[in-house]
Amino acid sequence: MPPSNGPGQCGPASTGSPATALAIAHGSPADHTVRRLLPHLDNHAVGFAAARQLALQYDDLSDVTPAVGAHLLLPEGYRLAATSLGIDPTRCLVVEDAEPSLHAARAAGAPTAALKGLPADLRIDDLAHLARLLTQARPRPS
Repeated sequence: MPPSNGPGQCGPASTGSPATALAIAHGSPADHTVRRLLPHLDNHAVGFAAARQLALQYDDLSDVTPAVGAHLLLPEGYRLAATSLGIDPTRCLVVEDAEPSLHAARAAGAPTAALKGLPADLRIDDLAHLARLLTQARPRPS
């Protein structure tokens, strides 16, 4: 395994910034993301890392997704996901790029962040923008 550049860094091509990594990854096929962030990997390692990225991408809601199914455009889908995670929907930030999903999230009582200039509680340019906002808002140890 290649050496790491340190916590939160991906390897030699890493910028050291989660926001930049998100900007590279958002909307890109997993193998393209891996090749850009870890150009030293061979084809086998890229395939393995890309599969892991896809698995992690959906891991948080893996227990909820089958139950939510076709309800993703209904408020109940967001309520069910929040309840399954043990969180009140009002404490979940739903990030979407589609108007119907934003409507459903708001109807479930969740605050929303939207891409593509859609109306929401928070409008974001991209996921890197959201990462910067979350980093700035993170409580600092005293």
